Amino acid sequence: MIRNVLKRAGGERSKKAKSPAQTGTGAQRQYTEGGSGKWIPFASFCTTGQFMKLGKGYVQHCGPTAAVNLIRSLEKYADRNAGQNADRKADYCADGNANRNAGQYADRNTGQYPGRNAGKYTDRLAGSGKSAVPGNRDRAEPESLFLMCAEIGRRTRIYWNTKILGRFGGTSNPLTGIYLRRCLRASGDASLKARIRFHVRITPDAVEEALRSGAIVYLQVYGHPKYKNHHMLCYGFRYKGGRREFLLADGWSPGPAWVGDKEIGHGHYLTIHCN
Repeated sequence: MIRNVLKRAGGERSKKAKSPAQTGTGAQRQYTEGGSGKWIPFASFCTTGQFMKLGKGYVQHCGPTAAVNLIRSLEKYADRNAGQNADRKADYCADGNANRNAGQYADRNTGQYPGRNAGKYTDRLAGSGKSAVPGNRDRAEPESLFLMCAEIGRRTRIYWNTKILGRFGGTSNPLTGIYLRRCLRASGDASLKARIRFHVRITPDAVEEALRSGAIVYLQVYGHPKYKNHHMLCYGFRYKGGRREFLLADGWSPGPAWVGDKEIGHGHYLTIHCN
């Protein structure tokens, strides 16, 4: 009798310990709606392809591209209650800019990053005192943000615009957190305050947990079968047909890229929380 009582008690405890991902469709739906989609309406899907011909050309620039997507998402999130740029949803980074002639944008060494008002935006690091983005009402174009982020990476030697033997170049993985903070500061918008934390190992469960906590997840994958060594953002997850899928701004697709547990990759990740 005592054994049966202990057995029943143990069974109840094990049931309570199960995660929502293990407890059926209804719980999965509630789990997904509990905050994992917070950032989807503010997602940005700029690609490396739209930036590669700016200035003198860029390679291995998935890090600066991911930084641009992050800044754009935080900008739109900051504007959500201000009645500014209310029409700017998950716009796939188009806004009429994706196919513009790269020649109209300043060279990466000039220290100027023209946006909607050409010549207005200058690099803080150049000592001009002006910020790349003067205020919520007039956001910089994606190309302007990219040139700013690439220049910050170049000057701090966190981003190397080179590709030697297919390996050397790109954005330093250990210094990515520092790099993102500098890019956010240089954007010139005091409202873009984010808490950035580094995490050692990517797992699907860890990424889901981070998304449920309200974070944007910055993925640094290594040896990925599709992306190889790559930086990209993850905005949300869903359960579809019993399969968990993650929404990526992978820097390649000009729109959402949904991947499963096996395609999320291995490597490190950072979480970005914004109030």
